[in-house]
Amino acid sequence: MAARRIQSPLRDLGRSMRSMRSRSEIPAASACCSSGPSSASRAFASAASSTASSSTTAAPVPSSRPSLRSADSRPSPALGTRITGADVLAHLSGGSSGLLDSNADLALRAVTHESYLNAREGHNRRLAFVGRRTLKLFTTLFLHSRLQSLAPGAARTYINHLLESPSAVDSILSTHRLGDKVGRSLALESVMRWTPAVSDGQMGPRETGLFKTGLFKVRGVAVEAIVGAIYHQNGAMAASSFFHSAVLPELLQDGFPAPVPQELKDGIVADKS
Repeated sequence: MAARRIQSPLRDLGRSMRSMRSRSEIPAASACCSSGPSSASRAFASAASSTASSSTTAAPVPSSRPSLRSADSRPSPALGTRITGADVLAHLSGGSSGLLDSNADLALRAVTHESYLNAREGHNRRLAFVGRRTLKLFTTLFLHSRLQSLAPGAARTYINHLLESPSAVDSILSTHRLGDKVGRSLALESVMRWTPAVSDGQMGPRETGLFKTGLFKVRGVAVEAIVGAIYHQNGAMAASSFFHSAVLPELLQDGFPAPVPQELKDGIVADKS
């Protein structure tokens, strides 16, 4: 009797739950199986159609900036591909014979910038490193020797200022200035091997300026490397002679801070002769 009383409420509860589940599933099934699209489906379809239509009909917006990869922006070719060590020796001997003796390999390396053919054939960076320090030493020694020979006055004060400044000699011997002045006087561009970032006049006046800037710097590195090569091949005396005859007079034009005292000019001219 007690078991029958317990089972009766359980059967009633089961029938009630099945009835509720049946009522809740009927609308969902009806919605899924109905032939008409729901409002959410219609909205999604409308948005997709609008997007597809705009993507197929919209015209491309022209850019206001010109393309940097124009037909004229091809990589610049390497320069000096036909230069040989013998050519460099002959060129340098026009002003000073015996600078590098007959060391054609050393001569060719001195004028080969690291940009040339990605430095696959060697370059002049190490020679330029030696040359820069040699040039600084020679310039400092020259100024010191002139200081000792001058009486107190404006020229002596001028040289004192250069020697006491931590950057004055470095400024005089800037690589760009060496290339613009000394390298130009030696016409090193005719025997240098390098690869410019842009060709001369390739993309207009602005890039032509960039070409000249690059040329001056590469030519200045070649000047430093030639001094380093002379020092390596024939020692300090030969390098010093080249410095006083070919480098120092050109720096006088636009290297030393203006105004340059006449006593210093006379000393430079005397050293050249």
